[in-house]
Amino acid sequence: MNVYGPTEASIWVTVLKLKGDAQNWPQLPSIGQPIAGADVLILNEVGQVVPTGEVGEIGLSGVCLAEGYLNRPELNAEAFVKWTHPQKGPVTLYRTGDLARYLPDGSIEFHGRKDDQVKIRGNRVELGEIEIALTKQPGVRQAVVVVREDISGQKQLVAYVVTTDAYSIEKLRKGIEKQLPDFMVPSHFVQMEDFPRTVSGKIDKKQLAKPGNQRPTLGVLYREPVLELEKQVAALWDSILGVEQVGLDDNFFELGGNSLLAQKTIAVLKNQLGRTLLVTKLYQHPTIAGIVAALEHKPVVPQRSESNRIRSDKSSGKSTS
Repeated sequence: MNVYGPTEASIWVTVLKLKGDAQNWPQLPSIGQPIAGADVLILNEVGQVVPTGEVGEIGLSGVCLAEGYLNRPELNAEAFVKWTHPQKGPVTLYRTGDLARYLPDGSIEFHGRKDDQVKIRGNRVELGEIEIALTKQPGVRQAVVVVREDISGQKQLVAYVVTTDAYSIEKLRKGIEKQLPDFMVPSHFVQMEDFPRTVSGKIDKKQLAKPGNQRPTLGVLYREPVLELEKQVAALWDSILGVEQVGLDDNFFELGGNSLLAQKTIAVLKNQLGRTLLVTKLYQHPTIAGIVAALEHKPVVPQRSESNRIRSDKSSGKSTS
């Protein structure tokens, strides 16, 4: 039995019974036909039923639907909409975000998610899952995650967040790293006062500005590379990460680095600078100061945070803006 159904409906709303020898089954069978009490409609962008064979978004109506999300009126208004059924008149319609098309025999062929499922470094990622995890972090009011390409053409996740005034990106990153696997942690975090909206009030993702190549807000003071090797490594990071003014204590991964870029950094260190470094060292000491110390076999000096500097200045009677 191959079945389909979102959480917002019953356990399933369509079903296909596969018969005969399993070796003869199609590799990707259809999701079958609607069960009794479920109306499955394939809709275009403006909510009109599309012809058989045309791909559109799955909309559900009928007794199969849930009443809505508990204590989420805004989400209910977006997902459970009032709609006029061609035969039944006014109904509540749930727009699933899933894509499909009706085949001539009345069965439904599934075509994946509308806009929310992407592949990052070979892993399938639901952007909505990351957004939910972000909004569960204290101090985060709203979050949107989109996919951007870095300067090397690799896909990376960028999180746009509306936070309380006192909330820091450093705190958010550390919190989300405890909740999500590495490939789901956004490479960039952009704080905003509010999100751009469409005329209908939805968040307009197309209007979200791309992160610039300026140094992002980090939890450490900027410390300029001075030694020749420090400058060489900083220039290397600039070319790989696309970030200007990389500081000695800036974290490689907080600047947008990931496992693939870490491997590339190790390779470029060897090919361009003639320096050999184990990738584990980059993970252990992901700063220019840490890498240079590892290359020169020196002890790594702990980086100094912005909050530590402020506390130190206050204890000595200095005023810091």
